[in-house]
Order: sequence, then C-alpha cells, then structure tokens
Amino acid sequence: MYKAFIGQGNNSGLIRKTLKSRGYWNIVDSIEEDTNFVWTQLRNNKFFERLQPREIEYEDLSSE
Repeated sequence: MYKAFIGQGNNSGLIRKTLKSRGYWNIVDSIEEDTNFVWTQLRNNKFFERLQPREIEYEDLSSE
C-alpha cells in the first residue's frame, strides 16, 4: 500500500479522485516519514530536507 498526501489547490480534486480509483493508494491527512507521494500547492522545503534516499521496491500490480 502506498501513501499519498494531497494538499489544497493545484488540481487537488483531480489528483485525489485519480488516486482513490487505484486500490493500492491510501490518502493520508498529513505528511509522514513514509509518505510516497506529496501533492501541494506550495513547496514544503522542511519535508524535502528530511527525505532520505532509499531503495525502490517494485511490485507487479498488473494483476489487480
């Protein structure tokens, strides 16, 4: 399950609707350490400064 934070504005309704239609995305109320996708109107530098690189694990989602 992937986590997404979607802020207000900047076509947030469209992004929210798109991610909700995919069962493997969970929309969260705040930006957390393990959030996979952040959509905001303004750049959140404090969040980006805290990000640490990590290995990407790919899942085969074609069967869902």
